[in-house]
Amino acid sequence: MNRTINLLGKQLVFAWIAASLIAVSDFTNVHAGLIVNGDFELHNVGFSSDYAFTEGVQPFPGLGGGQYNIVHNPSPFHFAAADYRDHTTGSGNMMMVNADWNLQNLIVWSQTATVEKNAIYEFSSWISTWAMAGDLNVSRLEVKVNGVSIGKHTAPSSRGVWEHFSASWESKNNRSATIQIYEIGREIGFPGGGNDFALDDINFHATSTVVPEPSSVLVFSLCLIYLRRARRCFEPSESIDGSIL
Repeated sequence: MNRTINLLGKQLVFAWIAASLIAVSDFTNVHAGLIVNGDFELHNVGFSSDYAFTEGVQPFPGLGGGQYNIVHNPSPFHFAAADYRDHTTGSGNMMMVNADWNLQNLIVWSQTATVEKNAIYEFSSWISTWAMAGDLNVSRLEVKVNGVSIGKHTAPSSRGVWEHFSASWESKNNRSATIQIYEIGREIGFPGGGNDFALDDINFHATSTVVPEPSSVLVFSLCLIYLRRARRCFEPSESIDGSIL
């Protein structure tokens, strides 16, 4: 009898641990940051862009329209760029972009992440303005996930200032999320003036727990059924004459 009870206990413990591990795994994975190289410390890897990656640029004329570079400081790469450092540590990298309103259909930055169903995700990034021709010529970004816009943001009107922006997205039945950033502002004033920005610390993570997968629900349900039946089997019962069996 004791051997049966011990065996049953071990089986219940095993089932409970398995179910708990599944639940914890789902929770951990969905709340982890999903962007690779969002701080650009690995330089020009982990993302794609329709803009042209251009290194070795001289201050004059500098980084051209439709080009980007991964830099510590924008100042050495354009005669009109502000002198300032990245947002992450002050000594790392940022993505320096020279926007052009004629290139609004080109993707500035894009990356695809694997997501869980039925969860709320938050996209966030830091943006700064490194050059502008007057207060009107600042960049305006639009973020899309799987081709659908989730938000727009206007860059700071002061050069060299980092500003945070974010937007939410519901995964629903999606298992992947392709995140795209577009520059949609128009350059007001002389052609090519201003409209230039930098990105840093791009992040994408879940802000809500996913609805459990069918496998997780099944394991938990079996555990509950197992516990209920085990309790009934080992509860004392009365005999016909009223004595406890």
